[in-house]
Amino acid sequence: MGGFAEILAVVMAGLIILIPVSGLTARFLFKPRRSPVDIAQIQQQLTLLAEQQEELAAELHRLKEAQEFQARLLERPQGNETL
Repeated sequence: MGGFAEILAVVMAGLIILIPVSGLTARFLFKPRRSPVDIAQIQQQLTLLAEQQEELAAELHRLKEAQEFQARLLERPQGNETL
């Protein structure tokens, strides 16, 4: 039985080292890699999204101005309503 305990101790010591090393290897092995084409495509999409956001902000500003203009028209006294 003494030999079994020594073998078990060696196996356990090996596993203590092997498990973290295999985990780090798997982490880098399965990590998604981005090619330069993917990065360029992502940058192009971000640029397009930024342009769209600027257009939406400008449209929102125009809508607010139109809403304020309409509110001022409704507040103005109408004068002769019966003609």
